[in-house]
Amino acid sequence: MATKHKPRVNEHAEVLKKEGNDLHLKGQYKAAYRKYSEAIKIDSKNAIYYANRAASSLELKECVDFPLGFRSFDAMQLQIFRCSSGREEG
Repeated sequence: MATKHKPRVNEHAEVLKKEGNDLHLKGQYKAAYRKYSEAIKIDSKNAIYYANRAASSLELKECVDFPLGFRSFDAMQLQIFRCSSGREEG
């Protein structure tokens, strides 16, 4: 029987994500954006960090770009949807 390999999670990046989530919920979007960016520096393959940063970016009325080599199509679709959903000006 084949076992599914679970991706390894960087604990420090997860702590930063949680801190970002807490800041986002408090409406501190710029600080949350920075926490997610720090998490991305540690683990650039985790699509959740990009999606969370995009959510904070939208609250700031800014739209972030994904790196060209980013491999998570779902995260990129989420960003494109959010940026084109009418919540983002221009």
